Amino acid sequence: MKIPLYARNFEDRMRYKTKLEVWHDKEKEIVDIPFKPYFYSRKPRSISVAQVEMERLKFISDLHSETLYKYNFNSVKDIPLYRDEDSLEADIPYIQRVAIDAPNFYTRYPQTKPLDMFYFDIETDTSGAFPKPERNIITALSYALNDGELVTYTVDNIKQGDANILEAFTSDIKKLNPDSFVGYNSTYFDIPYIIDRLRINGMSDESLSRNKGGASFVNQQGQTILNIQGRVNADVFREVKLDQTLFGISDRKLKTVGKFFNVEKKIQQLPGYEDYKMILEDLGNIRSIVGTPKLKKYIESDVLITRELSRFYFNNVTTFAEMLRVPISVMTKRSANLIGTIVYARELAKKKIISDDPNFKRFPTVFGIPEFDERRGRYSFNGGTGVQGALVGLFKDGKSLPLFNELKEQFKDVYKLDFASLYPTIQRTFNLSPETTKIIEIKEKGPKILTYEKKDGYSILGIPDRKMGYVLIKILPEEGFLPIMLTELHHKRLEIKAKLKDVNLSEHEREGLESLSWSNKVVQNMNYGLGGAAYFRYSDLAVTIATTGIGRFLMQMVLDVNLQVNIACDTDGLYLTGVPDVGEYNRIINEYIEKQFELKSYLDIEVEGPYPNSYFLKRKNYILQREDKVIIKHGNSFKGSAKNVIFSYALERLIDSMFNNPKKIKEAIKDCFKLDERNIKDYIQRTGIHRPLSEYASGSCLQVAMARQYADFHNIEVTQGDSIEYVKQEGGYVIRDLAKLRKIDKKYYLSQVKRVLERLNLTQVSVNTTKGFKHKMYKRGRSGYIFDGQSVCQQVTLDGV
Repeated sequence: MKIPLYARNFEDRMRYKTKLEVWHDKEKEIVDIPFKPYFYSRKPRSISVAQVEMERLKFISDLHSETLYKYNFNSVKDIPLYRDEDSLEADIPYIQRVAIDAPNFYTRYPQTKPLDMFYFDIETDTSGAFPKPERNIITALSYALNDGELVTYTVDNIKQGDANILEAFTSDIKKLNPDSFVGYNSTYFDIPYIIDRLRINGMSDESLSRNKGGASFVNQQGQTILNIQGRVNADVFREVKLDQTLFGISDRKLKTVGKFFNVEKKIQQLPGYEDYKMILEDLGNIRSIVGTPKLKKYIESDVLITRELSRFYFNNVTTFAEMLRVPISVMTKRSANLIGTIVYARELAKKKIISDDPNFKRFPTVFGIPEFDERRGRYSFNGGTGVQGALVGLFKDGKSLPLFNELKEQFKDVYKLDFASLYPTIQRTFNLSPETTKIIEIKEKGPKILTYEKKDGYSILGIPDRKMGYVLIKILPEEGFLPIMLTELHHKRLEIKAKLKDVNLSEHEREGLESLSWSNKVVQNMNYGLGGAAYFRYSDLAVTIATTGIGRFLMQMVLDVNLQVNIACDTDGLYLTGVPDVGEYNRIINEYIEKQFELKSYLDIEVEGPYPNSYFLKRKNYILQREDKVIIKHGNSFKGSAKNVIFSYALERLIDSMFNNPKKIKEAIKDCFKLDERNIKDYIQRTGIHRPLSEYASGSCLQVAMARQYADFHNIEVTQGDSIEYVKQEGGYVIRDLAKLRKIDKKYYLSQVKRVLERLNLTQVSVNTTKGFKHKMYKRGRSGYIFDGQSVCQQVTLDGV
């Protein structure tokens, strides 16, 4: 690699100046900073500890040029001491500032040796509530170094405590000296939990860090903040959360993502793991298997899954780090907008443009006013108009208008007309970039169609926006950095795709190319979101408004010329029946742009499909089945992970039957109503305590009631952040510990099945569905079965399909 593993700035207290600590090849170097920390100011100030210089720069907000005062300091610590509300670019971390102002600086310290990766997982004592280190010990610790064998430490019983296994685990870390920890949610759970348990046991956490002084500190709010130095924490879960390509996945849990990537098959190819079976069971009561072989097998399965997933996700991290020429540690700890910050700030700096404010301060009427929400502990915006989004909706009778929110229909042989990289190609075609695209006026009323007019030295784009009004946007002719960058990335992706067709590529070469392609795609698609991000400072809302406005216009064009039966449009594509003539669509769109706008069009419509079977529920919620029988689910309506197993099973069972075995749909429905074959775990649900119990409006609400039950049963205090498992019984809700299978409120859980039937439009299945279906909870009704209760009878209709 051409970049280092880790870097941080620190203070040389003897000389009162900032220095850099850089780690590469397991060695630490202390180096001088490439330039002094600084901020800009519009007005002169008397700051004795700073060196001042004058610089002529433009502002991102209006491209106005002004002479600014640049104050340079010896120490980063001076920045917060002397900045004020008029200071500019005064809150950028110095490690990022180096990446922006000195793009090649970090490449002087390359990581030339392979990284030693420490894949690990922990299991804790749980019995129905989310574990807390002050009351729940660690029951198992497991790890593998690189491709080595698994090492696992477990306790024999809860009373034994976890001091011995913690000592063995941290001793191994010290001996092995890994470059990176790799876990799943290790940032917010595993590592902080290990640190807290070490402290409770009176042990040091220094082995987790390469520097002296410990691997964490406690902030003013009493929270444990990780401070692992000299190595990185590669949290696979963090990468999974940022991955926008996981279409159709029900949740982002380790086992779900592992199943999505088919890691079981990959693990079976490893020596010694030919018979490996991924454990999909998500145990909520670890205490019940402490001291048994099942605990060891369970945690080792999770480590193996983490290792396989990291081969993809950590490759992406290092690829991004090399693309940006930053330390790997910068990428593993990045915020959602970090990549955009570095890329945009570098390009704007070449044009002597700086940020005068983030988007929400430059466009207060759109974003509103930030107000602190004490209950949630964060700021939220109130009072803004917002901006109109993409054209999304469903159609009835094949018409292009009006749009509907709900459809509930199945279709055969569906195709998708898909704009390839719609937003990036719009930005390339219309020269949309932060330094070329500015809002000049917002009218309350205006034309209901997009307008475009060329003036002397610029163009005016008129965008009808349902929320803002009619927005007039000025576009300068000088090619912006964003279209240039997008064009380069487009050609690079084409080159990568061509190389990937080479059947002689080694697995290592293929993985590298796939990571590079994925990284390029992320950079291509991030730009629309940056323009509309409230806290992003280097883009312009005009870019986002223009991009979505043109996108809506193009989608409507496709709808208007379409002679097939329209089903749904979803941002950048149209679902329809019949084989579309994609060449004709491309001709119409590109000829129109080149004649009406006098611009070279980069737009390209592709066709996907056919999808032999599909079901459209509501906007952005639909199911597609590919020709290879794989089912792809879009939207939260088809994600049952937040519910109990009864709901999730019904959802998966019925979707599978609808698409793969429709003749057996009646049998599948009957199967979902058979609750007697279930065990207590299938009925468990979870609720979180998201605020202090005293702040809940009702003292009898579910969260408070479950918290009190759990506290009484376990003789412990339930606090904010706890998660409690519970079950619905005939007499009400009870915590998992008090649940009895014979007392389960089956009417409640059957209503959950009914919700699935309604969602999939299966509530009108023929009365024949219930013939021969005998169950002690039911009696025969005219249109289905009615299940009895003491004072409640609820109709479950199964007529129709």
